[in-house]
Order: sequence, then C-alpha cells, then structure tokens
Amino acid sequence: MRRILISIIVIIFVLPSCKRVREKGWFGSGKDTLKIYQMRMDSLRVADSIKRSHAAEMERIQQAMADSIARVEEVKRLEAQLPYHIIVGSFITPEYAVDYSDYYRSLGYQTKIYTGVNGFDLVSAMELNNWSEALRQLERFQDTVEFEAWIYVYPELE
Repeated sequence: MRRILISIIVIIFVLPSCKRVREKGWFGSGKDTLKIYQMRMDSLRVADSIKRSHAAEMERIQQAMADSIARVEEVKRLEAQLPYHIIVGSFITPEYAVDYSDYYRSLGYQTKIYTGVNGFDLVSAMELNNWSEALRQLERFQDTVEFEAWIYVYPELE
C-alpha cells in the first residue's frame, strides 16, 4: 500500500514538470479543439469558393457552347438562302462577257452577266440554291463544258 501511495506522490510531483502538462494542462486545452475547428472551417470556405468558381466557369463554358451552336445554325440557315453561281468566265471588258454569254446561251444555258464584281463582269451559266447540287453541276461543267468553271457564292450579285 505504501508503494502505491509513494508512486502516486512521485507521479503527482513529476508530471507537472512535463512540458505538455505545463502547456496544455492536466486534461488538454480547449485551444486545440478551437484551432482544429477553425482550420476545418477555413478548408470548407476554400472548398466552397472553388465549387462556386468552378460552377461559374462551367456556366460560362455552357453559354459559349450554346452561342457556338446558335451561330452554326444561323450560318446553315443563311447558307440555305445563298445562291450558288457556276461561273464560266470573268472579264474586264464587257463586250467579251457579252460574247461569252451569247456562246453559252447558244449551247442551251440560261446565262446571266453580273457586272462590277470586284471590277469584273462574271458570266454565270446557272444559279443553284443547293450546295451539293452546285458541286455536282460544277463537276459536270468541268468534265464536259468548261474545265475552268468555278462556284461563286455571293447573295447580292444583281
């Protein structure tokens, strides 16, 4: 019994000399719990701000995608309205354009002369509203009629 009592007395006198007991007391300190809570709250604030900035960035990306899709749809809609001209000749001298137009008209084409396009008179053998059909007709023209024919896309030729 004496040994136990002496052990307890020694422990009581030795423990207060420990650095931990002096700094935090016998049963710890509430300061640690407060520090842990503050650190946790700080990390939650950081995570929340990252989430908000990420959500804002995702919203901007989605808006940019929607705008791009709308622009593509608008271009497609406008392209469907554009006439595609199969041009068989371009001339600076108007008389040459008239002669060339008469030649193709004699071959059975509905020719038109568009004047003043970048300083040239363009002779069109036909006008189409469908791009794939214009490509087919151009290929046919280049194979059988005029190998230097080309497609001109311009809505305001007249």
